[in-house]
Order: sequence, then C-alpha cells, then structure tokens
Amino acid sequence: MAEKLTRKEKLALQKKSPGFSPKEIKKKENSKKSLRFILGLMVALTGFLLYSNTLNHGYVLDDNGLIPENTSTKKGISAIPEIFKTPYRFGMNTSDFQLYRPLTKAMFAAEWSFAPNTPALSHWVNVLLYALLCYMLFRTLSRYLNGDMLIPFLTALLFAAHPIHTEVVANIKSRDEIVCLLLCLTSAFSLHSYVTKDS
Repeated sequence: MAEKLTRKEKLALQKKSPGFSPKEIKKKENSKKSLRFILGLMVALTGFLLYSNTLNHGYVLDDNGLIPENTSTKKGISAIPEIFKTPYRFGMNTSDFQLYRPLTKAMFAAEWSFAPNTPALSHWVNVLLYALLCYMLFRTLSRYLNGDMLIPFLTALLFAAHPIHTEVVANIKSRDEIVCLLLCLTSAFSLHSYVTKDS
C-alpha cells in the first residue's frame, strides 16, 4: 500500500531540512516507505514462521463440529447462501443457535469444495491470515503514531509472538477472531487515510 507524506509531514521535513530540494525530499519519502514495508514484512514473516508448525495439523475440538461433521459446510460453495441465512452452528447436532458468523463458515465451505476433508488447506489460510493481521497491526499503529516505526514494530512483534494467540491460529474454527481483528484494523487504517488525506 503506497503511503504519501501528509502536507504537515512535508512542511515539517522542509523546516528540518531547508536545504533539501523537492527531489531529495521525494527520495527520503521513498526511503521511509521502503523501511516501513520491510519492517511490516518482518513482522508478517515472524507471525507466519512461528505458526508454520501447525500447517500439517488435523481437525481438533470445535473444528469437527463446524467442518467435517457439519452437514451445511460439507455442501461446499453451494451452501454459502444458506450459511448467510442460518446461525453459526447450523448443521451440527446441537440446539445452540445463538451465534451468527457467516463469513468464516462460508470460507470453510469454499475450502471444503476445493479440498474436501483436507485440514492442511484451512491451516494454511489461518496462518497466512494471521501473518497479514500482524502486518496490518504494524501499518495501522505506524499510521496512528504519525509515521513512528519503532514502537509499532516492537508492539507488532510482541503481538505476533505472544503465546496467547496459539489457540486462535492453531484451531481452524478460531479464524473468526483473526478475521474480526483484521477487518477492524483495516477499517481503522482506511479511516485515518481518509481523514488525513487533505491535511
């Protein structure tokens, strides 16, 4: 995602470095973008590598009720309209129909269509989404902290490596939590971009 300096940042840079030409300022801006991308990539790779050991795991615990034993999910892509009209646990042997989380259940159904009874695919999706989440956390914090990169980088690294996330990434069913935070961060990132684009 290309990120331009705001008008305020450009003015501040010109005040700090009055001798710089616009070309040199542009070069500094590009250098800052490259560093931000590299740091974000490092955070994402950390998240991916830490959970790469889960890629060959099978279905566990709640995964079974939502994927291989769920009559709705096993219909594959054709069940997506039904999934968006029914509760999260529909298709399971349960009477608890209070939750509504159609997006991740639709993802499970699509994955079942492409590779039935293949948990490795779903684990790959979980780990890749977690890596993207770590990247977006770094980028969003960096944006809200006026381009500072050290604190967002350390915070995102701590987030990526914190063991409290093990169950969320290792259990396919917990993808709803990854997707929820990923969408929240993307919204916050986009909101900040919109509000500050003419600053």
